[in-house]
Amino acid sequence: MTTYNTFNKATLVTLRRELNEVLAKYGQESGLMITIGNIRFALDGSTMHTRLDAHVKGKLSTESVQLGQTPALIKQLKLLGMSDSFTSPTLGVITLVDYHSRKPKFPFIGMRSDGKRFKFTYAQVAAGQERKLAAKR
Repeated sequence: MTTYNTFNKATLVTLRRELNEVLAKYGQESGLMITIGNIRFALDGSTMHTRLDAHVKGKLSTESVQLGQTPALIKQLKLLGMSDSFTSPTLGVITLVDYHSRKPKFPFIGMRSDGKRFKFTYAQVAAGQERKLAAKR
């Protein structure tokens, strides 16, 4: 373990690495996913932002965890009776990976097969779902 006397970029890189190791071990035991966000520092202290994605072990499918889908997205898709992918006329097949309930204009985040992410409205996702169902018929 490192002892910290001052905060600078190099010490915060070390601190972030050590904290991520501890949080990953804790996450394995508790079923939580905790990540370190932005870190701001001064000579006498620092401020860190953490993100906590809590879910019960075994309640998420392994496919959704691999895609990085949040529990909020999975819950929203189940409530709306939608699947986790849809077809956009301009972007192609989009896999939904996140849902932000506090962003009413563009709450859905989708990822194209090349890894590029896009924001979508509910209407865009619903229309894409309809196109996908029509193509299956």
